[in-house]
Amino acid sequence: MTKERFEKTPWHRLLQVIFIGSFLIAIGLTVGVFIANKPQKYINNDLSSITCISGEYKDNTYPLSKNRLYVNSWSDDLDSSGKIEAKKLCAYNKINIAFDTRYPDPILNNYRLNKVYETISSWEQAFGYSVLYAGGVILVFWFVKRLIFFISFGESIFRKPKKLFD
Repeated sequence: MTKERFEKTPWHRLLQVIFIGSFLIAIGLTVGVFIANKPQKYINNDLSSITCISGEYKDNTYPLSKNRLYVNSWSDDLDSSGKIEAKKLCAYNKINIAFDTRYPDPILNNYRLNKVYETISSWEQAFGYSVLYAGGVILVFWFVKRLIFFISFGESIFRKPKKLFD
């Protein structure tokens, strides 16, 4: 079968639709790779701390991670048990007593949360990963196209085609 005759068949149109659809999906995935690798701020629990603002232990500073306190990434605040633990830490200078009834819960907030933000990734990394992904996609598409030419017309996979476009 010649190329001219093949181009008139429904299979040619189906291959074009599949190829263009796959290419559009690949472009969407490339944009997704870019968005997934953009710079993102997060709270570093190892560097963040709480500072007591009232009571006997006023102005004491406690690192979060060493006291098993963690900032919730959705609310940028301690979770409910972490808040109780922080209040009791500033009131009694003890850890892991959040549910110990011998130490009553302080009613007022007696601590200040000192959050340290850091950034993961960069715009250069996002662009680099996107270019790398797009390059890989282009190579795969080129190889599939050459494979179709080889299967359909017996042309060598690595030989430059006689006519790419009419």
